[in-house]
Amino acid sequence: MEGSVRIALRTARQQAPQLIQAHDRPPVSRFSPKGLQEYVHQLRSRLTSAFHEMVQTHFPDHKIANDSNDLTKQSGYCWFIEPLCGEENFLRSLSDYCAVVGIFHQGAAQHVVIYHYLDDLEYHASKDEGATVNKIRLRVSNTSSISRAVVAYAHQDSTSNSSKYQERVHTLVRGLRCSGCLALDFARVAQGKLDACMAVGANQVIPSVASLLVSEAGGFSTSGSINKEIFLAGNPQIFAALESELID
Repeated sequence: MEGSVRIALRTARQQAPQLIQAHDRPPVSRFSPKGLQEYVHQLRSRLTSAFHEMVQTHFPDHKIANDSNDLTKQSGYCWFIEPLCGEENFLRSLSDYCAVVGIFHQGAAQHVVIYHYLDDLEYHASKDEGATVNKIRLRVSNTSSISRAVVAYAHQDSTSNSSKYQERVHTLVRGLRCSGCLALDFARVAQGKLDACMAVGANQVIPSVASLLVSEAGGFSTSGSINKEIFLAGNPQIFAALESELID
Protein backbone atom coordinates (compact mmCIF):
# COMPACT_ATOMS: atom_id res chain seq x y z
CA MET A 1 0.00 0.00 0.00
CA GLU A 2 1.25 3.48 -0.90
CA GLY A 3 2.67 5.27 2.14
CA SER A 4 0.41 8.30 1.73
CA VAL A 5 -2.66 6.03 1.63
CA ARG A 6 -1.58 4.17 4.74
CA ILE A 7 -1.01 7.40 6.67
CA ALA A 8 -4.33 8.88 5.50
CA LEU A 9 -6.18 5.76 6.64
CA ARG A 10 -4.44 5.82 10.00
CA THR A 11 -5.39 9.46 10.51
CA ALA A 12 -9.02 8.77 9.62
CA ARG A 13 -9.13 5.81 11.98
CA GLN A 14 -7.81 7.97 14.81
CA GLN A 15 -10.78 10.34 14.42
CA ALA A 16 -13.39 7.58 14.72
CA PRO A 17 -13.69 7.37 18.55
CA GLN A 18 -14.92 10.94 18.99
CA LEU A 19 -17.59 10.40 16.32
CA ILE A 20 -18.66 6.96 17.54
CA GLN A 21 -18.95 8.28 21.08
CA ALA A 22 -21.61 10.75 19.91
CA HIS A 23 -23.42 8.28 17.65
CA ASP A 24 -26.03 7.05 20.14
CA ARG A 25 -26.74 10.57 21.36
CA PRO A 26 -27.91 12.39 18.22
CA PRO A 27 -26.41 15.90 18.24
CA VAL A 28 -29.42 17.22 16.33
CA SER A 29 -31.64 16.44 19.35
CA ARG A 30 -29.23 17.81 21.98
CA PHE A 31 -28.58 21.32 20.70
CA SER A 32 -30.54 24.40 19.71
CA PRO A 33 -30.06 25.42 16.05
CA LYS A 34 -27.39 27.92 17.07
CA GLY A 35 -25.73 25.40 19.37
CA LEU A 36 -25.78 22.75 16.66
CA GLN A 37 -24.11 25.13 14.23
CA GLU A 38 -21.33 25.82 16.72
CA TYR A 39 -20.99 22.10 17.51
CA VAL A 40 -20.54 21.24 13.83
CA HIS A 41 -18.07 24.09 13.33
CA GLN A 42 -15.91 22.94 16.24
CA LEU A 43 -16.12 19.27 15.23
CA ARG A 44 -15.14 19.98 11.65
CA SER A 45 -12.28 22.22 12.83
CA ARG A 46 -10.88 19.39 14.99
CA LEU A 47 -11.21 16.78 12.26
CA THR A 48 -9.78 19.03 9.56
CA SER A 49 -6.86 20.10 11.76
CA ALA A 50 -5.91 16.46 12.34
CA PHE A 51 -5.77 15.75 8.61
CA HIS A 52 -3.93 18.98 7.80
CA GLU A 53 -1.36 18.28 10.50
CA MET A 54 -0.83 14.82 9.00
CA VAL A 55 -0.12 16.26 5.55
CA GLN A 56 2.13 19.02 6.88
CA THR A 57 4.10 16.57 9.03
CA HIS A 58 4.61 13.76 6.55
CA PHE A 59 4.36 15.57 3.21
CA PRO A 60 5.46 19.18 3.76
CA ASP A 61 5.91 19.80 0.03
CA HIS A 62 2.32 18.79 -0.78
CA LYS A 63 -0.51 21.29 -1.04
CA ILE A 64 -4.03 21.02 0.39
CA ALA A 65 -6.90 22.12 -1.85
CA ASN A 66 -9.02 25.01 -0.63
CA ASP A 67 -11.55 24.53 -3.43
CA SER A 68 -12.14 22.39 -6.51
CA ASN A 69 -10.06 24.64 -8.76
CA ASP A 70 -6.93 23.85 -6.74
CA LEU A 71 -7.15 20.18 -7.64
CA THR A 72 -6.80 20.73 -11.37
CA LYS A 73 -4.61 23.84 -11.36
CA GLN A 74 -1.97 23.01 -8.75
CA SER A 75 1.32 21.55 -9.91
CA GLY A 76 2.84 18.70 -7.96
CA TYR A 77 0.82 16.90 -5.30
CA CYS A 78 -2.43 18.29 -3.92
CA TRP A 79 -4.76 16.76 -1.33
CA PHE A 80 -8.54 17.00 -1.13
CA ILE A 81 -9.87 16.31 2.38
CA GLU A 82 -13.50 15.94 3.45
CA PRO A 83 -13.46 14.71 7.06
CA LEU A 84 -17.23 14.22 7.42
CA CYS A 85 -19.06 13.27 4.25
CA GLY A 86 -22.63 12.47 5.29
CA GLU A 87 -22.69 15.14 8.00
CA GLU A 88 -26.49 15.15 8.33
CA ASN A 89 -26.44 11.37 8.83
CA PHE A 90 -23.95 11.77 11.67
CA LEU A 91 -26.03 14.48 13.31
CA ARG A 92 -29.07 12.17 13.27
CA SER A 93 -27.17 9.02 14.36
CA LEU A 94 -27.60 7.37 10.98
CA SER A 95 -24.71 5.09 10.13
CA ASP A 96 -23.51 6.38 6.76
CA TYR A 97 -20.79 8.97 7.29
CA CYS A 98 -17.15 8.78 6.35
CA ALA A 99 -13.87 10.53 5.67
CA VAL A 100 -12.81 11.13 2.07
CA VAL A 101 -9.23 11.84 1.04
CA GLY A 102 -8.09 12.30 -2.54
CA ILE A 103 -4.47 12.71 -3.59
CA PHE A 104 -3.91 14.40 -6.94
CA HIS A 105 -0.72 14.83 -8.96
CA GLN A 106 -0.54 17.36 -11.76
CA GLY A 107 -4.34 17.65 -11.61
CA ALA A 108 -5.06 13.92 -11.95
CA ALA A 109 -6.39 11.69 -9.15
CA GLN A 110 -3.77 9.16 -8.04
CA HIS A 111 -5.20 7.80 -4.78
CA VAL A 112 -8.50 7.85 -2.94
CA VAL A 113 -9.25 6.85 0.65
CA ILE A 114 -12.77 6.46 2.04
CA TYR A 115 -13.06 5.43 5.67
CA HIS A 116 -16.45 4.43 7.05
CA TYR A 117 -16.10 5.46 10.67
CA LEU A 118 -18.84 3.37 12.24
CA ASP A 119 -18.28 0.11 10.34
CA ASP A 120 -14.46 0.39 10.29
CA LEU A 121 -14.32 -0.12 6.52
CA GLU A 122 -11.19 1.07 4.74
CA TYR A 123 -11.80 1.66 1.04
CA HIS A 124 -8.89 2.73 -1.09
CA ALA A 125 -7.77 2.78 -4.69
CA SER A 126 -4.60 3.79 -6.47
CA LYS A 127 -4.48 4.56 -10.16
CA ASP A 128 -3.76 1.45 -12.25
CA GLU A 129 -3.39 -0.68 -9.09
CA GLY A 130 -6.97 -1.68 -8.33
CA ALA A 131 -9.38 -0.96 -5.48
CA THR A 132 -9.85 -2.71 -2.13
CA VAL A 133 -11.89 -2.63 1.06
CA ASN A 134 -10.07 -3.96 4.14
CA LYS A 135 -7.53 -5.57 1.77
CA ILE A 136 -10.23 -7.41 -0.21
CA ARG A 137 -10.21 -6.67 -3.93
CA LEU A 138 -13.27 -4.81 -5.22
CA ARG A 139 -15.18 -5.57 -8.42
CA VAL A 140 -18.28 -3.87 -9.76
CA SER A 141 -21.46 -5.88 -10.20
CA ASN A 142 -22.25 -7.90 -13.32
CA THR A 143 -25.86 -6.72 -13.63
CA SER A 144 -26.51 -6.29 -17.34
CA SER A 145 -30.19 -5.33 -17.53
CA ILE A 146 -31.10 -1.80 -16.55
CA SER A 147 -34.50 -3.03 -15.38
CA ARG A 148 -32.70 -5.11 -12.74
CA ALA A 149 -30.33 -2.34 -11.66
CA VAL A 150 -30.26 -0.70 -8.24
CA VAL A 151 -28.91 2.84 -8.51
CA ALA A 152 -27.85 5.37 -5.88
CA TYR A 153 -29.10 8.88 -6.49
CA ALA A 154 -27.93 12.07 -4.82
CA HIS A 155 -28.72 15.70 -5.49
CA GLN A 156 -26.02 17.86 -3.96
CA ASP A 157 -27.76 21.17 -4.34
CA SER A 158 -31.10 22.52 -5.47
CA THR A 159 -31.18 22.42 -9.25
CA SER A 160 -34.13 22.88 -11.54
CA ASN A 161 -33.48 19.55 -13.25
CA SER A 162 -32.77 17.26 -10.29
CA SER A 163 -36.34 15.96 -10.02
CA LYS A 164 -36.49 15.45 -13.78
CA TYR A 165 -33.43 13.18 -13.76
CA GLN A 166 -34.66 11.30 -10.72
CA GLU A 167 -38.05 10.61 -12.28
CA ARG A 168 -36.47 9.51 -15.55
CA VAL A 169 -34.10 7.04 -13.91
CA HIS A 170 -36.80 5.78 -11.54
CA THR A 171 -38.85 4.54 -14.50
CA LEU A 172 -35.88 2.59 -15.89
CA VAL A 173 -34.38 0.76 -12.92
CA ARG A 174 -35.45 -1.70 -10.25
CA GLY A 175 -34.79 0.75 -7.45
CA LEU A 176 -33.24 4.04 -6.40
CA ARG A 177 -31.34 4.50 -3.15
CA CYS A 178 -30.48 7.73 -1.38
CA SER A 179 -28.04 7.13 1.48
CA GLY A 180 -27.16 10.71 2.32
CA CYS A 181 -23.46 9.95 1.91
CA LEU A 182 -22.26 10.38 -1.66
CA ALA A 183 -18.79 8.91 -1.16
CA LEU A 184 -20.19 5.68 0.26
CA ASP A 185 -22.57 5.43 -2.70
CA PHE A 186 -19.56 5.32 -5.02
CA ALA A 187 -17.77 2.88 -2.71
CA ARG A 188 -20.75 0.51 -2.84
CA VAL A 189 -20.80 0.67 -6.62
CA ALA A 190 -17.13 -0.36 -6.59
CA GLN A 191 -18.04 -3.12 -4.13
CA GLY A 192 -20.79 -4.46 -6.40
CA LYS A 193 -23.56 -3.78 -3.88
CA LEU A 194 -25.03 -1.10 -6.14
CA ASP A 195 -24.96 -1.10 -9.93
CA ALA A 196 -24.51 2.63 -10.52
CA CYS A 197 -24.51 6.01 -8.83
CA MET A 198 -25.74 9.31 -10.18
CA ALA A 199 -24.86 12.62 -8.53
CA VAL A 200 -26.72 15.72 -9.67
CA GLY A 201 -25.40 19.17 -8.81
CA ALA A 202 -22.66 21.62 -9.58
CA ASN A 203 -20.25 20.42 -6.88
CA GLN A 204 -18.54 17.42 -8.43
CA VAL A 205 -15.40 17.25 -6.28
CA ILE A 206 -16.38 14.22 -4.17
CA PRO A 207 -17.67 12.32 -7.24
CA SER A 208 -14.45 13.05 -9.12
CA VAL A 209 -12.41 11.74 -6.17
CA ALA A 210 -14.57 8.73 -5.25
CA SER A 211 -15.03 7.62 -8.85
CA LEU A 212 -11.42 6.36 -8.88
CA LEU A 213 -12.69 3.48 -6.72
CA VAL A 214 -15.25 2.59 -9.37
CA SER A 215 -12.89 2.76 -12.33
CA GLU A 216 -10.24 0.72 -10.50
CA ALA A 217 -12.91 -1.88 -9.69
CA GLY A 218 -13.71 -2.34 -13.38
CA GLY A 219 -16.45 0.26 -13.80
CA PHE A 220 -16.86 3.46 -15.76
CA SER A 221 -17.37 7.03 -14.64
CA THR A 222 -17.78 10.35 -16.32
CA SER A 223 -18.15 14.05 -15.62
CA GLY A 224 -19.58 16.53 -18.05
CA SER A 225 -20.03 14.21 -21.04
CA ILE A 226 -23.76 14.05 -20.29
CA ASN A 227 -24.00 17.60 -19.03
CA LYS A 228 -22.40 19.68 -16.32
CA GLU A 229 -25.06 18.75 -13.75
CA ILE A 230 -24.59 14.99 -13.76
CA PHE A 231 -21.77 12.75 -12.60
CA LEU A 232 -22.42 9.10 -13.37
CA ALA A 233 -20.52 5.96 -12.38
CA GLY A 234 -21.41 2.31 -12.63
CA ASN A 235 -20.62 -1.10 -13.99
CA PRO A 236 -20.01 -1.00 -17.77
CA GLN A 237 -23.46 -2.19 -18.88
CA ILE A 238 -25.56 -0.05 -16.54
CA PHE A 239 -23.32 2.96 -17.02
CA ALA A 240 -23.76 2.77 -20.80
CA ALA A 241 -27.52 2.29 -20.52
CA LEU A 242 -27.98 5.24 -18.16
CA GLU A 243 -25.67 7.46 -20.17
CA SER A 244 -27.66 6.88 -23.34
CA GLU A 245 -30.96 7.52 -21.56
CA LEU A 246 -29.78 10.75 -19.94
CA ILE A 247 -28.44 12.42 -23.06
CA ASP A 248 -30.89 15.17 -23.96
